[in-house]
Amino acid sequence: MKRMIARTLFFILLIGAPINAYASSYIMHTVQQGDNVTTISQKYNISSNQINSLNGKSELYIGNLLKLRPIAGNKTIKVFLDNKAIVTDEAPYMEGGLTFVPIRFIAEAIGVKDINWNNDNEEAILMKNSVILRLPIRKTYAFINDETIELDAPINIYKGRTFVPLRFVAEAFDLNVEWDEGNAYVRLFTDQYVEKRSQETVISPVLSYSEEDIYWLSRIVEAEAGGGTL
Repeated sequence: MKRMIARTLFFILLIGAPINAYASSYIMHTVQQGDNVTTISQKYNISSNQINSLNGKSELYIGNLLKLRPIAGNKTIKVFLDNKAIVTDEAPYMEGGLTFVPIRFIAEAIGVKDINWNNDNEEAILMKNSVILRLPIRKTYAFINDETIELDAPINIYKGRTFVPLRFVAEAFDLNVEWDEGNAYVRLFTDQYVEKRSQETVISPVLSYSEEDIYWLSRIVEAEAGGGTL
C-alpha cells in the first residue's frame, strides 16, 4: 500500500528542481582477482575496445572500478527524497543491479549526522537512533547492528569518495525506496511523508447526515421529480 501511495504522490507532486549536469551514469565493474579486459568483455558481452575507450589502457588493479557502458538511454540517475531533488557532486553509478551514491550525500540527506571512519577495519560507520550501519570498503557485505547482510556488489571508493548502495542504506534507516527505470529516478519516502500526503489526497470525505437531513433531502428530490412543492 505504501509503495502505491508513494508512486502516485511522486507523479502528482513532483516539481522540477535544478540538478547538477553530469555525464551519463554508468554500469560499472569492480576488478577481481584474475580479471583482465578479455574476461570482463566476455562476462558482460561488450568489446575490449569499448572497455579501453571508456577507461584507457591503464593496468587493472584489484578493487578498481571500470566503466562498462552508460545506463539505458544515456541518462543520469537522479535521487529524490520526499519528492525533493537531492544534488550530489558526483553522478551515481550502477553495479550488480544496485545504485551507488557518495556516502556523505545519502547520509546527510536522510538525517544521519553521526558519520565515522574506522581505519583498522577500513569501514564507514553510520549511526542514527538505534541503528548502527557498518560499511566495509571493497566488501560484498555490510552490517546492520550485529547482522551481516550480503550485497550484490562491493562498497567502493571512486573519484576519491566512498560510494555505497543507496537502497540498502535507505532501507536500513526505514525509508521507502522506489526505482523508476524509465526516468532513472530513485525515489525515497519517509513514513511520515507518505502518511501525511495520503491523508491530504483524500478527495471526498465521508459525510454523515441526520434523520432530519435525510427527510428534507428526500422531499427536495420528490418535489423536483414531480413538480410539487415543499
